[in-house]
Amino acid sequence: ILLLLDEPTNHLDPRHQLELLALLRGSGPTVLVALHSLDLAAQYADQLAIMDSGRLVDAGPPHAVLTDATLRRVFGVSGGFVTDPVTGAAHRVVINAPQVVAAAGSLETPALLLRSGIGGPAVGTGLRLHPATLVSGIYDERQEPWFGPAMAGVMNEFAEAHDGHGYLIECVQHLPGLFTATVPWLSGAQHKELAREYQNRADWVVLVKDRGEGSVTVDADGEAVHWYPFTDELDRRHFREGIETSIRMHAAAGARQIYAAGQPFAPWQRGEDLEAFIEKVNQLPIGPGGTPVFSAHQMSSARMGADPQTSVANPSGELHDTPGVWIADASAMPTCSGVNPMITVMAVARRTATNML
Repeated sequence: ILLLLDEPTNHLDPRHQLELLALLRGSGPTVLVALHSLDLAAQYADQLAIMDSGRLVDAGPPHAVLTDATLRRVFGVSGGFVTDPVTGAAHRVVINAPQVVAAAGSLETPALLLRSGIGGPAVGTGLRLHPATLVSGIYDERQEPWFGPAMAGVMNEFAEAHDGHGYLIECVQHLPGLFTATVPWLSGAQHKELAREYQNRADWVVLVKDRGEGSVTVDADGEAVHWYPFTDELDRRHFREGIETSIRMHAAAGARQIYAAGQPFAPWQRGEDLEAFIEKVNQLPIGPGGTPVFSAHQMSSARMGADPQTSVANPSGELHDTPGVWIADASAMPTCSGVNPMITVMAVARRTATNML
């Protein structure tokens, strides 16, 4: 048996990267993995093959392949393979690079900086999450939400409803297992019947441009700890307004049933009192035991700015207190974007890369 994996640790936090590779190492079949982490490759692989521009440069045991000469030639960095003096195990690569880019995402980049003791007092502050939830409508016509572009429509009338903050309502990519979990549960039979309406279902996400903020810290073991209380009154107001607006939009569009994510009562049925249904939804608490809240995007936890007391990096993306260390992910955004930030993150990364040249 040969198991082929292409960057299986991508998007995983450090602990889960280690757990996954340990699991693969002890799984039994031969595992062929493409990795960009020299550290992980050295620690878990029995044999390494280094590729450069589609060509095989070297292959063999990690300690024989990861030489300083090869690292300089292929990766442009200086490094060495370290052997444990007690166990004799060789597993770690130490790289001395003149420029370092932190791009572990807004939940992990601050933790990386905190563990390294750099970044200044603003590291981990100002975390924005775009709090979001889901409102679903069941229609007589087939919606077939799995076809077409993932996110082809957005309603932005209330994007900056109050003091530059507000909410968007977006159509959304579909994840049947996850979205079925938002169906109201009254009984097993009822839940199954409503879940079977998936082909006639349309889901809209309410995305709040948050004024409130959270934080990223590290615990005694150096693991990231994330805190977001969601107590800002304006954000909570926009959250509820977004749900109400979504309900009214579904009703205007002709939905025969409407429900908010996780509501503990039956969906609204066409012909019933819509105002009474909205009032009932508004009585639900926000969060556990009520309307679920999830994070659409994470931003601004190691932000750029001019003041080292309130920002981590200067406007070019380089740390105030550690020249040569740069931030190139959403954590560098000075504020939350209020819209899906994928293009913005790519622009920030490109801008930082350009400033490094």
